[in-house]
Amino acid sequence: MASPLPPPTKRVKLDVSSHKSSFSQRELELAVGIAGYVHPDLPGWQGVFKQRYADFLVNEIGLDGKVAHLTDFGEGFLRQREKKKKVEEEEEEVKKEQKKVEVEVEAESSAPMVVEDAKGKAEKAEEQDLSPENPKLQSIARLAGPETAEFCSTLLASINGGAIGSRPEHLTKSVDREERGLVHAAIREFSSGKIDSVTLSGDQEGCIRIYASTGQSDMRQRKRGNRAGRRRNKAGRGNGEPAADYCHFLVYKVNRDTMDVMGILPHLIGGTGGKNLFSLAGNKDKRAVTVSWFSAYKVRAERLAQLNQKEDGLRGCHVGNFCYKEIGLGLGDLYGNEFVITLRDCVSSDSGKTLEEVVGAAMQRVKETGFINYFGLQRFGTHGVGTWEVGVDMLKGNWRATVEKILSYDPAILERDDDSVPSEEKSRAQACHVFLTTYDYQKAVELIPRRSNAERAILTSFRDRGIEANEHGGRLDYMAALQAVPRKMRTIYLHAFQSYVWNYVVTERIAWGTKVLPGDLVMAGPTTAAENNVPNPAPTNDAQEIDQDGEVIIRAPVDETVVANAVPEEEKFKRARPLSKEEAESGKYTIKDIVLPTPGWDIIYPQNALMDVYNRVMKEHGLDPLNMKRSHRETSLPGSYRHVISTFINGEASYEVRKYRGEEQIVKTDLEVLKEKEAAAAEGVGKKDGDDGVSMEIDVQSEESTMVAVEGEEKTAVVLRFQLGTSTYATMALRELMKDGVKVFVPEFGRT
Repeated sequence: MASPLPPPTKRVKLDVSSHKSSFSQRELELAVGIAGYVHPDLPGWQGVFKQRYADFLVNEIGLDGKVAHLTDFGEGFLRQREKKKKVEEEEEEVKKEQKKVEVEVEAESSAPMVVEDAKGKAEKAEEQDLSPENPKLQSIARLAGPETAEFCSTLLASINGGAIGSRPEHLTKSVDREERGLVHAAIREFSSGKIDSVTLSGDQEGCIRIYASTGQSDMRQRKRGNRAGRRRNKAGRGNGEPAADYCHFLVYKVNRDTMDVMGILPHLIGGTGGKNLFSLAGNKDKRAVTVSWFSAYKVRAERLAQLNQKEDGLRGCHVGNFCYKEIGLGLGDLYGNEFVITLRDCVSSDSGKTLEEVVGAAMQRVKETGFINYFGLQRFGTHGVGTWEVGVDMLKGNWRATVEKILSYDPAILERDDDSVPSEEKSRAQACHVFLTTYDYQKAVELIPRRSNAERAILTSFRDRGIEANEHGGRLDYMAALQAVPRKMRTIYLHAFQSYVWNYVVTERIAWGTKVLPGDLVMAGPTTAAENNVPNPAPTNDAQEIDQDGEVIIRAPVDETVVANAVPEEEKFKRARPLSKEEAESGKYTIKDIVLPTPGWDIIYPQNALMDVYNRVMKEHGLDPLNMKRSHRETSLPGSYRHVISTFINGEASYEVRKYRGEEQIVKTDLEVLKEKEAAAAEGVGKKDGDDGVSMEIDVQSEESTMVAVEGEEKTAVVLRFQLGTSTYATMALRELMKDGVKVFVPEFGRT
């Protein structure tokens, strides 16, 4: 199973004056060290990848091992909201009627206040003590004066006797701020809430107006009490409030960038866009249909569910499956992802075998032995100069070269006047061109799109400092400009170079075969693939594994979670060790147990000839694998470990070869399945016994409906379904299955 291709220990040079879309997939892969196969002798097939958004379905797998499927839009929460709203409207109508009656009674009454006769007073006195000796009344007299106490006693007697007419009021003298609250409390306690009081401002600052209650103040007090009760009672169980602070929900999106959705959600619900209001478990592809978990802090489910009803809200997105939990989500809080990939216009690469035979043999072999765990192309950028090349200059401390590489662009974009180039990409190229040729950062800032975060941060830094460059670009503070780029993005460049080196090394390792060799590394402790076959992984932080392109960057399966994390704080507790000759020959370990390090100062390298490959690849760029510490902490990389071979979760994968016509959609999305079920329910069909919402089987359109709805030449598609753990690239699994047969669909100029 050795690869016949010699490992490209020197980078395959691409002409960056031409856009990347002009290169074949194979050329792009060779340029970042992706060259080998576990089974180079196994034929693949050709097919078009991502022609339609629905050709690439990604459903997140939670830490509980369940695949996320959108099965409801939160109608139950919306019904509760409507019911609550109706009750509130009815209560408001009642209050209006009560107010109207009170106004009519007051208008009809012109008589002065009638004081109860002596007999009535005596009867009321038996029920409530209105005498000056009442301690509560004495408290009012002490705080606000005897006149206030006497008025309160007389007013309460009138209220109790039902003889109040013209709504008398009393104005106290100015009361000190510290004592006002005591006055209000004493009056409420003495009158049992039948007398209201309010502090005045302006010319009567500090004075308290006292009057008979109409019931509204008491209602306000009860509402205040309810709010306090909710705070004391974990969001108020039993009074209609959620029992936890975090609302978890699914986001179904089509051709939307994950971080764009994250950014717009707070504004759509009327929030302030607070830093920690929304969070998510993992980033997902843009050109795809994806379903993933989000969480929102102290946001009601019905507020989110309403977004499905707004045409100008979450365009290309739906939300649903709401539930409340005690804690929110963090990056890395996922087990992996399930992929359903449709490859169109497929043909066998072996003329002597049918497509069905080729696909079946490839799927079976890869299920058994896995595929090379390469870092995929999306790790290395899309703007001519790779992100790994930026990382090289950062590690060397060449700040100007680093900035200029980040601002690199494809000159061909500037030469096109048609609509084949997205306006944002054209604006980016124009801004970068202006700066790199004239160093006019003012004009460049005006041109750069807001979504070009790194470039905009750099150009804005130059503008804010206001230091004019000379004709050669000198005098500018390039290091400060680089520091203006968000730290997570700067880390991407450094990790891209580590990934670049790792790819080259793993290519040569596989070229030696899949037999375990002395000096190969395994994780310290019982970490063979068999011993690590546990049901669920521990939660991890995936903050360092997010690519700038929104592609699925996820960790390896369960037996690989111990090596995939690149977070230094966690990585320092994970150690590898070399195998002795006796261990390598014992049969205890397989190629699936072998790990390789990304370059760093806190790892060990293989104790065999692979060390020569690390030296050769890195010294070509002026770097030493044994000298990775830097005075600048950010560029001082500790390194991490990654398994050589990755596998499907549980070793399971399925496929289907089927016919289609034109651009017919072959696999139904969650949204289509859900809407079909709703339509069936509306027609009285209902659910079948045992139907739990969404089938795990590939749900395809019927042949009959296909023939009726779509015309055109009949072609063949292959539909694949498999699950991968985090930090494993679906594109690398496809590469092993199809060999050079992946034809990436190019929807527009400049997009691969």
